[in-house]
Order: sequence, then C-alpha cells, then structure tokens
Amino acid sequence: MTISTWLLFLSISLLTTFSPGPGVLLAIANSATLGPRKAMCSSLGNALGILMVAMLSVTVVGLLFKTSATAFLALRLVGGGYLIWLGWRQCGKQSFSAAPAGQHAHAAAARDQSGWQTAGQGLLVALTNPKSLMFFIALFPRFMAGDDGGGTRFALLTATFAACAMLSHLTYIALARPVLSFMASGRRARLFNGATGLLLIGLGLSMFTMQR
Repeated sequence: MTISTWLLFLSISLLTTFSPGPGVLLAIANSATLGPRKAMCSSLGNALGILMVAMLSVTVVGLLFKTSATAFLALRLVGGGYLIWLGWRQCGKQSFSAAPAGQHAHAAAARDQSGWQTAGQGLLVALTNPKSLMFFIALFPRFMAGDDGGGTRFALLTATFAACAMLSHLTYIALARPVLSFMASGRRARLFNGATGLLLIGLGLSMFTMQR
C-alpha cells in the first residue's frame, strides 16, 4: 500500500470517527455519569467491536448482511433496540460522577458499574451498529486491491480505523470535561443526561429506517 493510499484512508477514517455517532455519544454519557476512566473502558470496548466488525465484513457474515434483507433487518432491530435501551437508562440518571459524596444515591449506584460492564456496552454498540458494518463492506474493497499481502493491508486498515476511533473518543471526552463540570449541579445534570439519553434514543430509532 502506498503512503498516498493510506493517507486517503486515514482522512476518511478521521472524518467518519469524528462525526458524532453512538460510540462517541456513549463515551460522553459515561464520562458524565461514571467518570472519564470508565468512559475510556466503553471506548476501548467500542474499538474492539470495530475490529471485530471489520473482520466480519470480509467474511461470509459480511456477505450475508449485504445480500440478505432479513439479516440486515434483524441487525437494525437489535442495534436500534439496544441504543434505545441505553438512552432510556441515561434519561433516568439523576446526577454526574462529580456530584458530592452522598448527594445522590443513584449516582453512587451508577459508579458501581464495573469497567468490564462499561466496556461491554461499547462492544455491543459497535457490534450491533449496521452503519459500521456497511461502511466496511463498502470501503474496504476499494483499498484492499493491490499486489502486496492482503492480510497485512487488512491489518493496517483496521488498526488505522480503530486508532482513529480511540482518538476521537479521547478528544470528545477531554473537550466534554469543562462542560460536564459546569453541568454538575442537580438540575443541569438531569437536563444533560436527559438530552444525551434522547439523542441515543433518536439514533436507535434512526436505525429502524436506514437502508443499505
């Protein structure tokens, strides 16, 4: 793969990953209610899910979702339903992780969520996002053609995209901290959690109507 080809893929990956989607929104929501460390767990899980989706896209599974309307519909329903469930939970959260100790029992319970559970959320969001699968199915063939080793090229492309996803999540989490500090009071925290929850629900509903 030439440097110019890789730079083109890098540019597409950066534009795609920095466009706010379910993974980014989940990271920001978790940063608010669970803290930045656990938000990073969801981002790591999301990056792992992206790698798995990329691998699936070049197998018979990717071909199945590309050609079978039923399989694609099932993925849309599962992915959309999971985002709606996450959004509903987010709407019910009353405060941020930055709230004073003992001020909100619900916040303390939320912080009891383990890093593994949070990583699992990010993983499932990536695995059940039909947009990610169709992105790889559509994009990878354009960059996989060449005389060099297909396995090496595939590994480079998937690692590049996953790294871009992690970079975007880190950036959004860092940029969100000043906003989250301002929003940490009870009423503002509830409004923020409600807004991010509704956005997750909206993304979930949009999956029900998306086309291949």
